[in-house]
Amino acid sequence: SGLDSSAAENIMSHLGSLARSGRTVICTIHQPPSEVWEDFDKFCLLSQGKCLYFGEAGKAVDYFAARGYQCPAYTNPADYFLRLSNTDFEGHADVDRLWQAFGQTPQGVALQGELSTSMQPQAPPRVGATSSYRNNLFSQLVTLSHRAFMNNARNPGIFLIRLIMYFGLGFMVGFMFWDLGSKYDASDIVSRVSLLFYVAAFLVFMSVAVLPFFIQERHVFLRERSNGWDRGGEDVL
Repeated sequence: SGLDSSAAENIMSHLGSLARSGRTVICTIHQPPSEVWEDFDKFCLLSQGKCLYFGEAGKAVDYFAARGYQCPAYTNPADYFLRLSNTDFEGHADVDRLWQAFGQTPQGVALQGELSTSMQPQAPPRVGATSSYRNNLFSQLVTLSHRAFMNNARNPGIFLIRLIMYFGLGFMVGFMFWDLGSKYDASDIVSRVSLLFYVAAFLVFMSVAVLPFFIQERHVFLRERSNGWDRGGEDVL
């Protein structure tokens, strides 16, 4: 959205190369030009929540032509299909008839079967069953550590501030231990207890600085956990 035809064509070409490399690409585009339409592999046309077509984009023109909706010559198929499915204005197609017609095709029957299978409730895992997580502990730690290092590399200022803060904490604790003495009278015991309390309290205060970054990545954590990609403890480590 908001791109000219040249920029949209280049972006879609890049997305196509990503799809051909094995990645799944699902996108929406507003009024794609004919050059971009030719790069589409699959095409899904929806109207009022009803699927009018889902299949190869190159066969969509012939499919609708066989049902009485011939795309005019020298017309962008994407624009023509938008006019057919847009029921807000006059000139749209008979949506119910197209929906019923697609449901009777082999593609429609197969699609309904896949949807029915995916919507069936899953049985809860048995006690003692094999772990449902897709990655083991080591691979999750490696992936999350690599992502943390990449975030630090992309935000060097924040990483430098953290480094200075921890170095400052180390120097402060070291100077507190400096020449504390080796006596075991009441003053030395109180000094050591105060030092331990200060170190523990300061570490707790330092950990609070992590909360804003966790809040920023909370949606990523929830998505990965719901998909079974990590257990949650790896993020803490």
